[in-house]
Amino acid sequence: MKTVTLKTGFKIGDTHYPVVTMREATTADLFDAEDIAPSDKPLQYSGALLTRQITTVATIEGRSLQTPISLQMIRNLSPADYLALRLALQEMSAMGEPQSASGAEPTKPSS
Repeated sequence: MKTVTLKTGFKIGDTHYPVVTMREATTADLFDAEDIAPSDKPLQYSGALLTRQITTVATIEGRSLQTPISLQMIRNLSPADYLALRLALQEMSAMGEPQSASGAEPTKPSS
């Protein structure tokens, strides 16, 4: 899980929810995101993947809301907020990649 605080965040009703909690993507999330937006369109695909990974949005005061996030809600974010979420998505993806005990990139098997 990763929590990101956005500059503006999601506006739902009259309330802004800048605190976003995301979970790591599953393989099913990757397939579902591709159904929403083709992977050859990286901005749309990343947005679709975010709709699957965002679990909770909250106000600065801590009032949280568990609601499905739509691609349209992602599209309504400011460019800075969208970039912050994409960076968090990349960080979470990098954390899930295998590394050797030394922290170096894994070696590829020789043929």
